[in-house]
Amino acid sequence: MDGYNVAASDGLLEKYDSPAGADIDEKYMDPEGYWGGVYIGVMGLCSNQKVLSELGVEVPKTWDDLLNPKLKKQIMMAHPATSGTAFTALWTQVVLRGGEDEALEWMGKLNSNILQYTKSGSAPAQSAGRGEVAVAIVFSHDCVKYNEQGMTDLVTTIPSDGTGWEIGGVALVADAKNQDAAKQYFDWALSAEAQEVGPQFQSYQLFTNPDATPNDAMVDLDEVNLVDYDFVKAAEAKDELTSRFDEEIATAPKE
Repeated sequence: MDGYNVAASDGLLEKYDSPAGADIDEKYMDPEGYWGGVYIGVMGLCSNQKVLSELGVEVPKTWDDLLNPKLKKQIMMAHPATSGTAFTALWTQVVLRGGEDEALEWMGKLNSNILQYTKSGSAPAQSAGRGEVAVAIVFSHDCVKYNEQGMTDLVTTIPSDGTGWEIGGVALVADAKNQDAAKQYFDWALSAEAQEVGPQFQSYQLFTNPDATPNDAMVDLDEVNLVDYDFVKAAEAKDELTSRFDEEIATAPKE
């Protein structure tokens, strides 16, 4: 939710105490009242089982598994400067490695195995589904979606050593027209009824409303090792960190 915090600080959002928010865990709601959490996404690894078998590599289960030399130019992810998905993956490394320098050092090792940094966060999963690479770093729900759409070689795993996550939210634009209608939509988006619409269209993000019935294709949070993801700290560090990534990692020659 880093974007929403930045938008609020710039005066672009209007506070709204939605009555529907009372049903949702406070950790998925902005304590200042600028946004409400509609879904939770979990970072994962989206692997093409057929390609991995041809390479003689097991499905990766940890982040360090991605450093396998047999995966040279067989991994794809988006660029953290253009994709919230990729920045979530990058900040996950900051948490796991103990700092930004350590995260960039690890990303430098991964860079040798990266074929391409895309602009879109979900695009790498489609490339993996087509067999262009063996592994994509994406939100897990995207991998499940493309598998259901016919890319049946795709396998979803969540790094057991810890992974990042996101909160997808809804907010009111300050001084916008049709505020009453916007508030009605805000209330509806937080409801169990609205959130249960997602799986009907192969959107398998987790629900924030506890009354919404989960779908079997969704990740079970009780079985996932989530890192302590500080959204505010990540947002404050984003500009400088993504610039460093571009200069030190993305444009560096691959070994």
